[in-house]
Amino acid sequence: MVSDGDAPFGAVESVNRDAKERIARAAAESVHDGQTIILDIGTTTLRLAQLLRGRRVTVITPNMAVYEVLRDEREVHLVLLPGDYDRVYRSVSGFLTTESLRLIRADQAFLGVSGITEDGDLRDTTLAQVPIKQAMVAACDRATVLADHDKFPGTGAGRIDLPRALRRVITDAPLPGPTAEAFARHDVEVAIV
Repeated sequence: MVSDGDAPFGAVESVNRDAKERIARAAAESVHDGQTIILDIGTTTLRLAQLLRGRRVTVITPNMAVYEVLRDEREVHLVLLPGDYDRVYRSVSGFLTTESLRLIRADQAFLGVSGITEDGDLRDTTLAQVPIKQAMVAACDRATVLADHDKFPGTGAGRIDLPRALRRVITDAPLPGPTAEAFARHDVEVAIV
């Protein structure tokens, strides 16, 4: 399953590298030993996974790149979700992925998105990812979106409902006024790093 929406994983891994690193560091600071976390697909969540090496955490993910980073870590309990392999995003997706998420409960989820619109809508260019992201948020107590400045304003036909569990957005630049106001109305903290 190849998408026309986003560039392949390898092509975007080095884009905004410094910003993604700062965002990932801020996210890692909110992870406590003993927690169970869900890491979404994407290059910023990959950076977060790298920072979790050696930590006593459980990581649940559909992200094959995260699996590669953490597979030999003795302290990390790694759970790879099942699904159809997508070589563009180096991840799995589909019915098996979504249904597996319904069976778990996590302390936190860290999501990537294709973009965030001016009115605070979370968007994804790959429609197959929308139910997976919604299932990730439903499976956790606290969700955080990791989004560098290129995600504002966002595009994508897939709309991810602004869930109650979404508590935080970590980004590297001030948000456009209407977006910041939309998040404030929903009690979503915005951390700029």
